[in-house]
Amino acid sequence: MAERKASAMPGEAIETLHTVRDWFRYAVTRLGEAGVAFGHGTTNAVDEAAYLILATLKLPIDRLDPFLDARLLEAERRALAEVIAARIATRKPAAYLTGEAYIGPHAQPPTRSQSRRRRRLRRSSRMAPLARPGGVGHARGLGSGSQRHPCPLA
Repeated sequence: MAERKASAMPGEAIETLHTVRDWFRYAVTRLGEAGVAFGHGTTNAVDEAAYLILATLKLPIDRLDPFLDARLLEAERRALAEVIAARIATRKPAAYLTGEAYIGPHAQPPTRSQSRRRRRLRRSSRMAPLARPGGVGHARGLGSGSQRHPCPLA
């Protein structure tokens, strides 16, 4: 197994990184070096870094570009250092660290049942070539106990 490089100390990052662009580059590098696994909403270090930064700063998660050159307050820099370090150290999915999971444009607190539903949807998406050309004919609500959960349909 390849030996991991030592990453910059979070204290040093807090003092030297001042813009969203700085933190974005830092997060992409650290996530890549740490070899974290993706698949709970993102598939690569770039998307994961963007999500962690935007969610932590309470910014719209679909718009990174307008904020890239924004200078951050020290408290914001500390929050980013903490969430990036936690993602790497705990290996928890980003949604558990930020407290938000998204199904389409809708945010909600993450739950274990969402993870199971996402896995089920990923497996069923492999069946997409078998779907009828006319679209979805029938849909059924997915239930788990007494709760009913929305299932995104194509």
